[in-house]
Amino acid sequence: MLIFHGEKDSTVPLLQSQRLAAALKEKGATVELRVIAGAGHGFYKLGPEKVKELYRESIEFFKWTLHRAE
Repeated sequence: MLIFHGEKDSTVPLLQSQRLAAALKEKGATVELRVIAGAGHGFYKLGPEKVKELYRESIEFFKWTLHRAE
């Protein structure tokens, strides 16, 4: 599981994503938590280029994850 969390998220505390990641790892899941600098709850305010970068990172993570499952 790939978790993106905005550094400045005032809706969902970062601690919740940290706890989720830890609980999933404890159960043996592959988890990566990435804290996005300057981001709030939604990433759209970062601009289209940063959002595209996050999409690319997501795709690469899923490719890597699927490749490991083979």
